Amino acid sequence: MTSSHSSHTKAAWAKAREYATEHGIGVKEARSILAREGQENESEDALPESEVKPSKPPKSKSLDLAAVEQELLKKYPHIIPGTLRINTDGPHQGRRTVEIACQAEGCPNRRTIHTSDAFQVKFCLDCTVKARKSKRPKTPKRGIKD
Repeated sequence: MTSSHSSHTKAAWAKAREYATEHGIGVKEARSILAREGQENESEDALPESEVKPSKPPKSKSLDLAAVEQELLKKYPHIIPGTLRINTDGPHQGRRTVEIACQAEGCPNRRTIHTSDAFQVKFCLDCTVKARKSKRPKTPKRGIKD
């Protein structure tokens, strides 16, 4: 059975009381001295640098990007192949972006979007504005007389 945190604490205070009576100091001071000594001993017990295991190298992002792009192209056919990239600066810093072909009839424009927006963005900025305007109600405003 493993010992609980409270039993460790009780044992540490008991050692501190013994240390305090031996050295003629307060119990709190003895506890802090013993704690500092314990930290020094723990750092000596640590593995030397030669025995520390090296961390795993990061996965190759170029291989991952190709696989991610293939999946995106299957889901969203309006993505232009070969445009997936990870941006290191600018407005898209730290994000993956792709270019899409505008889905409006007769529009040859492209638009750069985040990959997470590919499911909802289908038009370039100009066509998006036109589509929003066309969806607005065309009733005249009140108070305006013709």
